[in-house]
Amino acid sequence: MIKSIDKTKCQACPLRAPGRCPVVEDCFQDVIRLDREGYPYIKYRRNCCNCHALYWFACQQDCPSQAVEVSTRASLSNRHVF
Repeated sequence: MIKSIDKTKCQACPLRAPGRCPVVEDCFQDVIRLDREGYPYIKYRRNCCNCHALYWFACQQDCPSQAVEVSTRASLSNRHVF
């Protein structure tokens, strides 16, 4: 799951354009959105998981500015209780 997105690194992104971000476009779980200023943020944090098993942390790999930090540990709020 995504641990954090550093907006300061996004400012220097060569692919940043109004309404566009490679991280948002490439998120297989569709949990990342753009805020009012055009920066990516994790809108659906609880659903941000499991892509690492199939896509090798696509959000982190596809970010040209290295603004996305991924954690392999899920928070307690993301675990299902049966």
